[in-house]
Amino acid sequence: MKPPHKILVIRNDKIGDFMLAWPAFSLLKKQYPQSEITALVPEYTAPLAEQCPWIDKVLIDHRESSFIKDIRKLTKQIKPQVYDISICFYLEARTAISLRLSGIKQRIGPATRVAQIYLNQTLR
Repeated sequence: MKPPHKILVIRNDKIGDFMLAWPAFSLLKKQYPQSEITALVPEYTAPLAEQCPWIDKVLIDHRESSFIKDIRKLTKQIKPQVYDISICFYLEARTAISLRLSGIKQRIGPATRVAQIYLNQTLR
């Protein structure tokens, strides 16, 4: 298996939880130093994500009031980036559906919610 070229990491919940994910970003960058690592975070977390030395790019997760509009907007934001793999540290239905609709081949996340049906690899 060839190493992924573009990795999308989702940690779009609370700021403290994002900070707890920093070691994971470090490990990913050590394992795949040539890969571009993008973090999908809420706007209030973006300044910290931009300071993280292992994150190459930051996408802002702007939530919409409508579930369907939200999925469309998120998919429109993710799909053109053509990620090889996505890793959800925080899984929501809106995110999982958008990842699937974006055509990301390998979608990894926790096996803790119904939204895991949109992933193709889950972890407990």
